[in-house]
Amino acid sequence: MNILFICGTLEPGKDGVGDYTRRLAAELIRQGHSANVMSIHDKYVSQTSFGYQEDNDVQVRMIRLAKKITWKKRIIEACKFLDDLEPDWISLQYVPYSFHNKGLPFKAIRQLQRLGNEKKWHIMFHELWLGVKGDVPIKQRPIQILQKLSVNMLIRQLKANLITTSIPIYQHALGKHNAFILPLFSNIPVSKKQITTQKNPDNDTLKIIHFGSFTPALNDFAAQLNWVKAFTTKQHKKAIFILLGNGGPLEQQSIEMIQSTFGKKAIKHLGQLVPEKVSEWIQMADLGISRADYTLYGKSGSTLCLLEHGIPVLLRGSRPVTNTKNWKPLEEDSRFIFCDSPIASLPVKNSPQERLPLISKTFLSYLYTNNEL
Repeated sequence: MNILFICGTLEPGKDGVGDYTRRLAAELIRQGHSANVMSIHDKYVSQTSFGYQEDNDVQVRMIRLAKKITWKKRIIEACKFLDDLEPDWISLQYVPYSFHNKGLPFKAIRQLQRLGNEKKWHIMFHELWLGVKGDVPIKQRPIQILQKLSVNMLIRQLKANLITTSIPIYQHALGKHNAFILPLFSNIPVSKKQITTQKNPDNDTLKIIHFGSFTPALNDFAAQLNWVKAFTTKQHKKAIFILLGNGGPLEQQSIEMIQSTFGKKAIKHLGQLVPEKVSEWIQMADLGISRADYTLYGKSGSTLCLLEHGIPVLLRGSRPVTNTKNWKPLEEDSRFIFCDSPIASLPVKNSPQERLPLISKTFLSYLYTNNEL
């Protein structure tokens, strides 16, 4: 199978969908297929750039088309690259904000159509529109309506042969378009280095990982901290919060909330590390805190990273009493903890296990099935 992936940006460590795309392409190459990647609205380059990017010793060929260049010139370059490859499939990794600052990528959609709607197109919807769960402020409803229109326009203009998305609530929202579930995987490979507890040998300490941006739902974060406080008090342990990655605009406020509850010495702020170090720190942790809730955790790369590394995860919010067709999660996991979970012992850590090989095979099975249609 010969596949060309298209995403917005390919700057390593700066764009989750770009990292996801590169990892998926590399895995397909490992399995004997041909895969190349194109970023078509890349804000991290100033001119067209050709080269290779690496994932676990696999070199992935890529072309990066700068956002600064006119769409006309970008499409000319893209068509040349496409004609050289002659792919069996073009796989568009869609996030509305990857192709337009306000998430209204109508121009990008019209330009993508010029690559050829007679080709076999796959669209992976990483995000759809504001307020998929229905909770959108009145001022943002016009944006929501336009983003819905852009999704329908994209599917129609490209005559998509295959549509996938990561979580059931998105699948339900896509309705008549017959989308399939393609779960996400972690962008952080599991480090094979022998992990020890030398960096923190104190068994009376609960090591808690927070990876990535802090949630804007500060009341929910406070509830998560309250659960941790109750647990550590009952277990006679002290808490250490290990902060990895870019905490986002609410990082400082969230740090102050942690310090208010656990003291100023309760934080080890490591920031952005290379993937191997991120993996090592997560494997040494006892618990992860997620910014996602039960419905949306399947689209959270940081949450999936914690789960792939085997540690229990404290989600936002309470465990839902019932699951309706459109709100059920991707899957149940025995390592989930909720803010209303009993204050008992933590779920047992599992051995780390990457999901990428299995998910890539699911992706290929969808392509092969639809290749005959």
